[in-house]
Amino acid sequence: MGEYEFLEKFEKHKNKIVENINAAKDMELNKITAILVIDKDNEEVKKRLINWLIIEGYKVSLRKDEYDILTIEW
Repeated sequence: MGEYEFLEKFEKHKNKIVENINAAKDMELNKITAILVIDKDNEEVKKRLINWLIIEGYKVSLRKDEYDILTIEW
């Protein structure tokens, strides 16, 4: 995967996460949980998303089950 394609996928997932966090905050929630659907080939996208969330100050947990389950708290 090229750098442009990588950044495009990262930004797409990041924007969706931000959208969901903002919607949850509007509903006065302090946590969201989601199934993280990213191809195994894109593990670096997943790692960078989790690092970005931690740097932004969110508490993050990733549970590997049949699917990756991502929980984000603030």
